Amino acid sequence: MKKNYILIFILLLSSIGYVSAQTIVSTTAENKNAIIEESTGIHCSYCPDGHAILNQVIDQNPDDVFVIKFHEGGYAWDCDPNGGHDFNNTLANQLGTMGAASGQPSASVNRQVFSNYSMTGGTAMSRGYWSSAISQVLQESAYVNVGLEAELAGNVLTIHVEAYYTASSPQSTNYLHVAIMQDETVGPQLGANDFNPSYVVSSSPNSSYAHGEYDYRHMDRLVDMVDGINGDAISTTSTGTFIDRTYTYTLPEMYNDVPVDLAEIEVAAFITDGDEIINGYKVPVSYLDYDIAVVSIDSPSGNGVYSDNENIIITLENLGEVTASNFDVSYQVNGGNTITESFTGSLAYNETAQYTFYATYDFSNPGDYEIVASTSLGNDENTSNDSSSSSFTSVAGGDCPDEYSLPIVWRDDFECHTEFAISDIGDWLMEDLDGGATYGANDVEFTNESYVGTGIIYNYAIATSTGSTSTQPEDWAPYEGNQGLYFVSAVTASAPNNDWMISPEFSMQGVTSPQLTFWAKSITGQWGLERFSIYVNDVNTSNPDIANFIEISQSPYIEAPTEWTQYQFDLSPWEGYDSLRIAIHYESDDFFVLQMDSFKIEGTLGIGDSEINNFEYFYNASTKNLEMTSDETLRKIEIFNILGQKVFQENINSNAHTSSLMNLGTSIYIVNIEGTTGVKSFKLLVQ
Repeated sequence: MKKNYILIFILLLSSIGYVSAQTIVSTTAENKNAIIEESTGIHCSYCPDGHAILNQVIDQNPDDVFVIKFHEGGYAWDCDPNGGHDFNNTLANQLGTMGAASGQPSASVNRQVFSNYSMTGGTAMSRGYWSSAISQVLQESAYVNVGLEAELAGNVLTIHVEAYYTASSPQSTNYLHVAIMQDETVGPQLGANDFNPSYVVSSSPNSSYAHGEYDYRHMDRLVDMVDGINGDAISTTSTGTFIDRTYTYTLPEMYNDVPVDLAEIEVAAFITDGDEIINGYKVPVSYLDYDIAVVSIDSPSGNGVYSDNENIIITLENLGEVTASNFDVSYQVNGGNTITESFTGSLAYNETAQYTFYATYDFSNPGDYEIVASTSLGNDENTSNDSSSSSFTSVAGGDCPDEYSLPIVWRDDFECHTEFAISDIGDWLMEDLDGGATYGANDVEFTNESYVGTGIIYNYAIATSTGSTSTQPEDWAPYEGNQGLYFVSAVTASAPNNDWMISPEFSMQGVTSPQLTFWAKSITGQWGLERFSIYVNDVNTSNPDIANFIEISQSPYIEAPTEWTQYQFDLSPWEGYDSLRIAIHYESDDFFVLQMDSFKIEGTLGIGDSEINNFEYFYNASTKNLEMTSDETLRKIEIFNILGQKVFQENINSNAHTSSLMNLGTSIYIVNIEGTTGVKSFKLLVQ
């Protein structure tokens, strides 16, 4: 079943005394094959004409003419805004320099200088001379023959080259070159429909390309050379020398941004005397009959919150030429029991399929997991790709849905939202009035990085640290849990930010003395402290207008310090309202990241100040001591400045206590005292 592309070349390669070991190379003197190295480019409108000329010559001289196309120069750039067609590479640029072309399309035939045809005195010629130059080369005798075969197992290419010298080379050292090419890469091409319509695969110009080019079959495209531009030296070049060399090459997934298609790989081998190509040959690769691979483990994938009933999904690919069916697939988690099931479908050569295991797995417990997925096919000729592994971390999720009751009116700790969401964040409303893209981060990588929008649900546990040290990984952590609401500054061109996030509606009935609290900080102060304001709206809350919101924070904005700081705002003026919303206005000017977490509005269940039995306090301005007494146990004291920042906190657990306020500057503060049965709030002038 193997494709037998064992090809006989007429090129010399050798070590003396090994003629008896020859298997794929002819030992009879032959004429040269023509090896054409064509300089081409996506934006070269006449290049398709060159392709058509060479196709005609190949049809007239089968197995004698071989083409290697390289994309270089000013015409070799990708005009697809989505990318995927960057065909240029270092080798192409080196070959372009060697040929000394003055334009495209151009080509060298066996790297010979045809003085009457040359563009600039080098080997490169315009397309009108190619056919004549090829005819001349095919009439020349070669002193070396080349045989070539190539087999692909998975993505590992084994290339076997034999060469035999039927006569001695004038040069004591020759060089063996092995080039790898890919066929059938569809992409844009100027001039395609005018000069080589047989390679056009679209019925009309592709509007997604910058110049409306047609989709075109790019063939014989050079992607790499095994030993680079210089080749592999042959030090014995006399009559009767036999060369037998094997090369192993691992094909990557991509060349630049162009995917590798294992079904379209071909290989060329040729020998030079240091300048001219003496002989060469080209073959498509052959494939194994039986080769099933586990390409990837698709799910679970990446760090995240996982359930106790997760599906395990893998992708399989048949890299063998025989259609495969009814084979075993299995998985194992952290070295535990192997779960084996049967894939009952069929896969033709180069066909892929996803398989979802019927047996699910419990990944809900936080920790590190490794999945090893495997396949077992009878007669599999390549076991190196029979398994694949994937590692990830399951992180703890929030207690979702978040359930609470009065005296808590509303809260959001952001644990129950989709990680890295930039839209559809619960019932929050979002208004991005600057419309600018946000900065990316050097220190971490995360989904939706450099997003356009307002806030983002940042998940500290899932984001990937890059090892950069401009900030520390812990700087990105939320105040509590794994997730927080973060705002990222817009890039300079769109600064300052004008981003609004408006909370869900909530009722203020059933509680007294409601207070809004939350935590915030700037991730760094290197470019300035992050700026934000807090607003309240009680007008048409079902369809709120930013113009109707009332600012309750200090104007013009609050600057968040670089340490987590709690803020508190008194919402007593809206006590008893049927519907209310709060809003965050992010207004930094080319800074970096504002981190916010743990929003809560909480009051008391109709318990007034008198519920703290016989509470009394006295402030001594000379000592800056606040003395408190009560008939019941006082739990704690919290003091907030006029910006809403918590500046003092102390546990009491006594019915008499003195707090020293020596570290507080002269200002008016809000003091909250929590007792056993109620809360006492009052303003205090500290001086």
